Amino acid sequence: MRSTNFFVVVIALVFIACGGSDDLCSKLGTALNGFSTKATPCTQTPPAISFTAAQCNATLARCTDADKRIISSFTDCLNALPTCSTATQTTWSNQVQTCVNNANTLSANCR
Repeated sequence: MRSTNFFVVVIALVFIACGGSDDLCSKLGTALNGFSTKATPCTQTPPAISFTAAQCNATLARCTDADKRIISSFTDCLNALPTCSTATQTTWSNQVQTCVNNANTLSANCR
């Protein structure tokens, strides 16, 4: 299932960090939880996303202001995703890929 690969990428992005503030980390955590819920109808095993604000804040110093804007945009992109369905799985997967592609521009220091 193509979207399963996106889950792995998104989970990896959780460990990128989320520079900015507790607020940005909180928003990212909420977006990731929402993503998991939205992805569930398209997979037999709901994606398990391990995220804590402490993990997010641990790398705060390594992220630039530009990185913080990218993470904020990634969060917005995840929040804008509709709930996946078997009928919309390909389109949904493409939307997820767009979110991931945009997040792939994070600096090496923030990854």
